[in-house]
Amino acid sequence: MQTSSTLIGRLSGLATILGGLLWALGGVTALNANILGIGMEGPHLLLTLAGLCSLIGLTRLASHHAPHYGIAGMTGAILASAGVVLIIASKNLPSSTSAAAGWAVFDVGGLLLVVGALLFGIVAVRTSKAWLFGGPLLAIGVLVILQFVFLMVPFAETAYLGTVVLPILFGFAWTVLGYALWSYRSETVRRPVHPAS
Repeated sequence: MQTSSTLIGRLSGLATILGGLLWALGGVTALNANILGIGMEGPHLLLTLAGLCSLIGLTRLASHHAPHYGIAGMTGAILASAGVVLIIASKNLPSSTSAAAGWAVFDVGGLLLVVGALLFGIVAVRTSKAWLFGGPLLAIGVLVILQFVFLMVPFAETAYLGTVVLPILFGFAWTVLGYALWSYRSETVRRPVHPAS
């Protein structure tokens, strides 16, 4: 049982690492499509695949790790997962859907991802000092907020930051989370033995 759990953890970690790389590549190409002279089909496909890979990692967090962090941890994992699902949906809406509707779905997905990632990350860090899980989730939440700020307010002087650096950092945060899932060992926690007084 422990061996299969470790194998599933490693596979979900590898999927999340791959998702991080796809988030970075998809984000950079989507935000620079005009400069690169490409259509949005490729970047949307990359972001869809990134979201699917991230969902594998979030599912592992929700099923195996979140229960240790109580209702708040489980709620955070579920909200983050719902956010990723909506982000994926926003990139795959029927062509008859207006751009405004697509952005609305994307915005709601981003908001849920922020709330869920921050909630799970804070609970994980405060409850068990699990920085390998909490740290990347906190980073994901903060980076999504920064990306939304960048998208809403044109920053001509710092375009490189918003269109290249932030997506790469976002992908890197997912990759670190994937590494945490990959390297985590399902072991029985032993209580320290206190000498008799």
